[in-house]
Amino acid sequence: MRKRLTVRALLCVSLVAVALAASVVVVSARTRYRADSFLREIVRLQLRSSSFAQVRDVMTKYGAKSLSSGCDSGACSYTVEFKNTWLHRLHLAPLTRLSCTLNVKNDGLVLKGCQYFTDDMAGVGASVWETMQPHPTVKESCYVQREFIPRSAGPDIRYRVFVFLTPDASADEHRAAFGMNPRCLAKIGGCEDPLALLPTVPWGEQAMTHHC
Repeated sequence: MRKRLTVRALLCVSLVAVALAASVVVVSARTRYRADSFLREIVRLQLRSSSFAQVRDVMTKYGAKSLSSGCDSGACSYTVEFKNTWLHRLHLAPLTRLSCTLNVKNDGLVLKGCQYFTDDMAGVGASVWETMQPHPTVKESCYVQREFIPRSAGPDIRYRVFVFLTPDASADEHRAAFGMNPRCLAKIGGCEDPLALLPTVPWGEQAMTHHC
């Protein structure tokens, strides 16, 4: 009798584990799909030409929140994020977060940025920012900058990547800059390399800063 109860208990535990694993797979796949779809849509939103209504329609479609107390065509800031919540809770991957912000001013899109980090921004990551004007010290319409993460001992081998571009960047540069890899949001073990998070941007082997 006791043996039968033990077998039944093990069977129930196994069924619960299988159901939980299936749920995590489904939720992770949905997060990955939505993130991929979102990235494709924001690439089509262009500074100088996309209106407040176009930005609002895309951002609210993906559950974005307004960062502004008053949000209208005069000024508004939206943010949306995608996370591997369940994989992280079950200790199957480090927390991985894709967060994107779009700012509107005078009925036009003026800023578009995404940050893709592991370990809640303490680990490796990739950050992309498109603004109306380039940085004062940089002439290129699209450039990449690497920043190594300091270590208490040993060489600084882990790093983050920052991509900066303006509306003057080419269509290919825009697609590459926002070509984040949504698979990292559904991958067991996560992604521990900026190249895995943002594989579409050219990487200089030695230079800390280089053109896209």
